[in-house]
Amino acid sequence: MFWVDPPIARQDGRPIGALSSQLIEGTTWQRWSRHRTAANPWRPGIDCIETQTAFVDLELTKELSK
Repeated sequence: MFWVDPPIARQDGRPIGALSSQLIEGTTWQRWSRHRTAANPWRPGIDCIETQTAFVDLELTKELSK
């Protein structure tokens, strides 16, 4: 999962799946539910903040380029 502020939207105006809003310390964040799968699991000893950031970037690119 990751959170963004301000909220973002697809270029075609269609809704983004698996979104919700979450209030954190007075700010409403757009919460993206994206999880690793059996095809793309977390790899202990290999994955780190850098690979997780790349995962988030990939998910944003896939969704927002639609």
